[in-house]
Amino acid sequence: MLNFSHITKIESLFNEMEPENLSGEPFTPSLHQNEINLDDDSTELEDEEEISSISDAKLGPFTELIASNVPVSLAAVDVGVVDLGLTRTGFALAFKGSVVMQALDGIHTVAKIGPRVKFITPDNRAEVLRFIGRELMDEQLDVEILPDGTLKIKAIAREPHQFKDRIRNFVERMLQVDVAHELQNGILLIDGALTLRTYNTPQVFLEHLGREVARRNSDIIGVSKKSRVTVNGVHVSALLDGDPIQAGFRQVIADDAEDSDTAAGGRNLGNLFAMRFAPGGYTFRVDAARRSLLQTDRDLLQALYANTHMTLGYPNLLRLAHIHAAFTKAEIVSLQVQAAHDYQVSMRPPEDLSVIFAPFRKGIGG
Repeated sequence: MLNFSHITKIESLFNEMEPENLSGEPFTPSLHQNEINLDDDSTELEDEEEISSISDAKLGPFTELIASNVPVSLAAVDVGVVDLGLTRTGFALAFKGSVVMQALDGIHTVAKIGPRVKFITPDNRAEVLRFIGRELMDEQLDVEILPDGTLKIKAIAREPHQFKDRIRNFVERMLQVDVAHELQNGILLIDGALTLRTYNTPQVFLEHLGREVARRNSDIIGVSKKSRVTVNGVHVSALLDGDPIQAGFRQVIADDAEDSDTAAGGRNLGNLFAMRFAPGGYTFRVDAARRSLLQTDRDLLQALYANTHMTLGYPNLLRLAHIHAAFTKAEIVSLQVQAAHDYQVSMRPPEDLSVIFAPFRKGIGG
């Protein structure tokens, strides 16, 4: 069973830095029950600098994925987040995380965090961002500490959707570190890229994560469901279209990183690949940060392929982590009621504007 040594930090986020008394505040669910969207993918897309550094890259030879005799344990982490509703000056979010581990004998262990509710208001938002930055090894990631000790929120973290991503990312990173402390001779699977410098994860933290997995002879592989990367004008999802239909991969080699250990001009914790996990399946961006005694990235990718099942061409362990971190509509509604009860806010009827726009509701282009 996973030992959540960082659970206290996650609990601190939800149990401390609470807003002032919200009793009696009006609370309006963000969406009517019929309008709740369960497909809220929080994948962080690449920034323009990274896209530019890869756009003129070269492609390595196509390598077919085959069976590997190297047994490895596996772990996948995912965290879900949903909007619950609005107060007069703030908003409420709900989070749920999961870790799915696969032992050498194939037995799966699932650990779940949450769901937990967090109200963000003007009186706690700066302190929340400071706490998250400090735990990610850069206290001033999203806030500026003024000479008098007060906090000023930076422009990149002032909107509700930015808070939503910051807290989700924080919970996910803390769980990843916990897995890194437990996983021996294995592969940590991450939903997303392993870009070193992003707006919500400092480079120093991701490098720390890489060192932690290396201490236990493990590796990190990131699989991106969405990507903006193109190579010579071709989107990453089409980079293997001219290759055999078998499962396989090509390395994406940036010109200024061809002879180095990192792809994309030093912007990645490992190396970047276009990879197809099943014959005729989808092609994904895959980042491989090899830290174990496996000799090459090829050996690492072959070990992943040999030790995990694929569901329609996607690693099943990541799929299971996503399922356990996802919210149902009934769960969202119950969390809205729980939030109203716990914080003693006054629940307003959810807005339903469908009657205004019927029968011309959202359709193509709507």
